[in-house]
Amino acid sequence: MNKILDYNEFDRVEKSDWESQVKKDLKLEDLSNLLWKPGPGSGREMQLYYNREDLEGLEYLSGFHHFLITKSSGWKNYSRISMADSSILQESVNQCYYNGTEGIILEISNARDIENLRSININPKLELSLELKNKTQLDKTQLQSIISLPNDGGFLSGGKDNQNLFIEGCRTCELTAQKSPAANELAELLTQSKKYIDNFENSKSYESLTKNMFVKVLVGGNFFDEIAKLRALRIVFFALNHSYGIPPRDIEPIYIYCVSSIYRNNDYGPHENMLKSTSAAMSAIIGGCNALWVEPEDESTLARRIALNVSSILRDEAYFGNIIDPSYGSYYVEQYSHQIATDGWKMFVNKTGG
Repeated sequence: MNKILDYNEFDRVEKSDWESQVKKDLKLEDLSNLLWKPGPGSGREMQLYYNREDLEGLEYLSGFHHFLITKSSGWKNYSRISMADSSILQESVNQCYYNGTEGIILEISNARDIENLRSININPKLELSLELKNKTQLDKTQLQSIISLPNDGGFLSGGKDNQNLFIEGCRTCELTAQKSPAANELAELLTQSKKYIDNFENSKSYESLTKNMFVKVLVGGNFFDEIAKLRALRIVFFALNHSYGIPPRDIEPIYIYCVSSIYRNNDYGPHENMLKSTSAAMSAIIGGCNALWVEPEDESTLARRIALNVSSILRDEAYFGNIIDPSYGSYYVEQYSHQIATDGWKMFVNKTGG
């Protein structure tokens, strides 16, 4: 009879034992020169080896994983469409849908674009989001008319100008920050969210305000850094909800919209953006984004199709959409996520006074 392998039969290897064996094999007294040291602003020093010892005292991460399983619904692949040429707008929307887009972002530049938006038919399977370009000034009535259109459920992007805007049933408060290291970015996002909540605390429920917020994140090429940052982002916003007295069962995960922006490097041409965007898209998905837009290297039909195919292949052929929180259990990523979340929360508390 074949014996079933039981890993419990093997002795547990302590970190100190592993390091001692490496020193012996490599004939080294000090292993510090073997550590991976990133450049300025590009992450943290990576140890040679991670194991369960690195997660001691972090049992909450297991509970947080189960929270994500019950609350998460995967991500949607987005395409962005300019409304500058209304004559091809309907064709552009249709083409996005046929190519596998699950959500579209329409660029609103003026009130006329709102009327053009009313004249097109959008497949009900497409999630509709809007982006106000060049600090477009629209009053609340005009914005409300957009939000009341069919296919809503997405978000209204437009930068910090929308952080004083509340429209029931729509994500209109965009939180965004580009800071380094990641903990600084998290602290800034938390500060923005607290300010938004404080602005409306006397007139709106906390639950409705949190549903009104979303985070826009530009995802770079530092693979593990981006995964850990997005996971840490979910952790600190869970903590923020809890600090306002929301029971864990009633907390909704923060909505995260990730953008893989254009990358140019002649050393990797001519399609270097495709290489970078694949890595960035994987980071965004593994980190737990809700919406993903891979920015094409230009506005040609080919470039737009390639950009969309990056995320479509990850979903339909690599099956990234079949697993929620796939980095759970990775000693390195879990420990790194905790460290970013802890540092970011401390910065936020020190900045706002708790």
